[in-house]
Amino acid sequence: MSGRNAVVLTSDARLFPAAAFVADRLSGLNNRADTDILVYTDSDADIAIAGTFGVRFGARKIDPALANGFRTRGQMSRAAYYWFFVPQRIGDAYERVLYMDVDTYPETDKVFALFDLDMRGCVFAGSGA
Repeated sequence: MSGRNAVVLTSDARLFPAAAFVADRLSGLNNRADTDILVYTDSDADIAIAGTFGVRFGARKIDPALANGFRTRGQMSRAAYYWFFVPQRIGDAYERVLYMDVDTYPETDKVFALFDLDMRGCVFAGSGA
């Protein structure tokens, strides 16, 4: 394990603007040297555009075919399932990963305190709040 943390958002081309907004907000609030902000998207075009703006977060490609076979309807796209595949993409690069939905707005840097919680040996933690 690396001792590093990551906040991860997943998106597709439709959701990328929202994901980029949240990721940029998180990047501005992040005062931790051990924490990266990452957006996984299936849109090569959005990754390229983000690079031209000098974004403060990592934009990474995820193969949309990974979510083939998952049920989609209405507002729910395949991007809703991409987070299932992030752990295998990250590998051992991060000790702790916080997944955030793109419709979450962080008002303060308190979200980063989650990385300091004693998880008492548990692998997963979550909140329905």
